[in-house]
Amino acid sequence: MATNAERQRAYRERLKTRGLIRATLWCDPKTASALGRMRPEELTALVAGANRPPVTDNAELKAARAEIERLKRDISVMSAMIQNLPPERRPAPAPAPSRTPPYPDDAKAIAVRMKSEGHAYRDICAMLAERVGRAPNPSNIGRHLKKWSADPAVLAILNHPTSHNDIV
Repeated sequence: MATNAERQRAYRERLKTRGLIRATLWCDPKTASALGRMRPEELTALVAGANRPPVTDNAELKAARAEIERLKRDISVMSAMIQNLPPERRPAPAPAPSRTPPYPDDAKAIAVRMKSEGHAYRDICAMLAERVGRAPNPSNIGRHLKKWSADPAVLAILNHPTSHNDIV
């Protein structure tokens, strides 16, 4: 089995064959990884752009700054126009991400009862999968059961005199 140092050495050799080793020597690991995935022609274009002298022409700098300021003003004007619209004409906010519906209270009650009876978490997850069609990750079931055992709706089901017959 190759050690980590051997794997790194082999990786550097592969980069040398592609001509990329110099680029990865002075980069942080994330950038070096990205550069290692680039094709040689892309890297050549990147280096050519990096070798371009910085902009020193005041007219070009002023034009770029003026463009930035114009765009900022446009954004401010558009924001003010949106705020001045009547509420029914304003753009709708982005829809909330869809969430899976919560587990039904009776299934939660069965799970809490199974836990108190000493059933394994995998058995509780299997019951939820059978009853609801989905189950939490077994590594998260303990957190769910702790939360569910404090839920008033679940406690009401568990404390109801006939609940032991209804939720089997």
